[in-house]
Amino acid sequence: MPGCIVEGVAPPSLRNPLPHARAAQDALDSILAACARRDACHRAYPDGRADLDSILARLRHAPAKVGIPNAAAGTDTTQLRWQQFAEALRVMTYRVPTLVAVPKLLHQAARGDMTAFALAAITSNRGLRSLLRFGFLLSITCSEDVPRIREAEIHSATRDTYLGDSRVREQIGACAQWPHAPVPSDYGAPIRSSVPVFLLSGAWDPVAPPSYGADAARYLTNSIHVIAPGAHVPTGPCVVAMERAFLAAASPNGVNTGCVATMTLPPFIVDSISS
Repeated sequence: MPGCIVEGVAPPSLRNPLPHARAAQDALDSILAACARRDACHRAYPDGRADLDSILARLRHAPAKVGIPNAAAGTDTTQLRWQQFAEALRVMTYRVPTLVAVPKLLHQAARGDMTAFALAAITSNRGLRSLLRFGFLLSITCSEDVPRIREAEIHSATRDTYLGDSRVREQIGACAQWPHAPVPSDYGAPIRSSVPVFLLSGAWDPVAPPSYGADAARYLTNSIHVIAPGAHVPTGPCVVAMERAFLAAASPNGVNTGCVATMTLPPFIVDSISS
């Protein structure tokens, strides 16, 4: 019997991007909590949530003027709005190499230096844009997801999050202008199957948290759901070994998940040193 591997699980019930704000907040909370548990990171950045709140309060009052080094012109000055800041922060938490710098970048920005955050955001956003085709994204979500978002749900789904409802509102606005097609009324029904499935979730995934994988696994009767340290789609020798074993056996029973306990994340960046 063939097998299927699903990494970064998103069940059909997901209505992109309604849950983004909560998933991103939970991931950031986990990152800041991990920093607090590491002595050097905690000493350098003792209150990451306060840093974030300070930045958002300032940006909501007025956009920040940020100087971006330019080899040709010296420095370009741009404005950073709170919505741009929040979305950039969310994208930074997609990958472990960028999320380990988040406590430092928030601390610097809270103290008035937004340049390092802006530069990291530019690099991170360019990386994402090289992977995504936004027209394709809109063509899918404007048909399959956004029409299923109810206005009454938006506030409760996004309140008390750093992203707020900005991403949802922006995508609804874009979809109002984008071609879309109807989907069946039962489109969000769970996928039920006995085909062998290997589901992989990152413990700190800001867009497809482990709860999505757990939800999918309830209806996949021959599946295994592995939650590994990492962000969006964990990688490394342990993951490769588990997936190869799954494919070789074409069964979850062939997978030894013991190596997950040995997986570690790199240290947080503290100034020029790691902690």
